[in-house]
Amino acid sequence: MADLDEAPRVLSVGTNPEGSPTVSAGDTWPLPGTETHSFFLNRTYEQDVDGVTVPGPGTGEVGELSYVNRWDGPLPGGRRGFYGPTSGWLDTGLATEEVSRNDPWSNDGNPGEGPGGQGYYSLAFQTPPLTEAAHVAGSAVLEGMFNYLPVAGASLTPILVEIPPDDTYTTIQRGFLNIDYRNGRETRAPAPDGWINATVRFLPEDYTVPKGHRIGVLLQSSNTVWAVPGNPAGFVSVGLGGPDDPGTRLHLPLVNPSERIHDGFGERAGQDHTDSLSSVVACGCSGWSSREERADSSTARPAIVTVTGQNHDQLTRHRSKSLPRVSRPIPANTTPRIRDAGSKRWVCI
Repeated sequence: MADLDEAPRVLSVGTNPEGSPTVSAGDTWPLPGTETHSFFLNRTYEQDVDGVTVPGPGTGEVGELSYVNRWDGPLPGGRRGFYGPTSGWLDTGLATEEVSRNDPWSNDGNPGEGPGGQGYYSLAFQTPPLTEAAHVAGSAVLEGMFNYLPVAGASLTPILVEIPPDDTYTTIQRGFLNIDYRNGRETRAPAPDGWINATVRFLPEDYTVPKGHRIGVLLQSSNTVWAVPGNPAGFVSVGLGGPDDPGTRLHLPLVNPSERIHDGFGERAGQDHTDSLSSVVACGCSGWSSREERADSSTARPAIVTVTGQNHDQLTRHRSKSLPRVSRPIPANTTPRIRDAGSKRWVCI
């Protein structure tokens, strides 16, 4: 009989749409080698009908899940249109994933080749085709800014999906949040009145998205087949970034991923990525805040710091209501990871 002390403490049976179920073993959960990849939700407003030159929003929309945050400026590849700082959908209390996954207007997946992603009762975002298989194990997390009418009991129920080349959507994970409990289940928050910060942790699954397929997320307020719907809240907006706002992000737990699992959506027109660090803005710097600073409500979100100094070797925090403006050296042996964010650039170190 096998010694139970020598057996792995964790066995995770996962779904692989192109083969047999996968079995992963380890002594910890998340599984060994798990890393979090964060994707910004970007929205393009496309001028994609010949002869139409009216101001935005454009004649079509496409949602991106990108390593790069873009909320303004022109589109890559010479496409007509621009990135926008917000988008939204209509909360009727009747949406369900079975309909949203098959909505031809939700997102066409072909930027510049027709309307898509208009946001009637759901809003779709997706990666480009993956350059490697992505093993998702654990709970995805959606974190961002949302604008609700002052309706108690409204909800947010995002859906994580896999999208093969034929553009069909398959559910990977589901998330459920009653907006009244956006600050935790212990206390009921007042009805939202404008922009709020909300974080949704999805129900965990083990799923491998094959190379060449895409990962998508559908934003919607209800998922009536899977949960009791919340109170309809009318039009709901999502914040997609700004000069001092990192935007809305999807955090994915990936097992043994490369540095990137897709090649992105192309450079923005006219953008030079060889700029000096003097134009870079840094956020989410690990080790920047002390334990006391992290506990302070004014620094619950990552502080925004600029790269300063004559040799661009200092980080200066400039967004904090109660803490003074201070500078510190960039840590030695640190390679910043630069993320485009409109007119500024973010760097995580």
